[in-house]
Amino acid sequence: MRHLTTDELESIAVVLESKFPEFEASDVRDVVYAAYRELAAGARIQDHLIPLTMNRARGVLSRGRAATRERRPA
Repeated sequence: MRHLTTDELESIAVVLESKFPEFEASDVRDVVYAAYRELAAGARIQDHLIPLTMNRARGVLSRGRAATRERRPA
């Protein structure tokens, strides 16, 4: 992974950590890097991987937030 890509992924993680404070920072980073690896594995064109990673990771975290709320007793 290029150094620039790592910096961009770390930047995404920082943004998402602030939007999803209920998750541990390490878990947010894991989601971001997993989303990137998954997208990069199937990508023929790399140009849009960073914004796609942001969207994918945000979606995963949002679904995790929703699942957590569903499990809480009313």
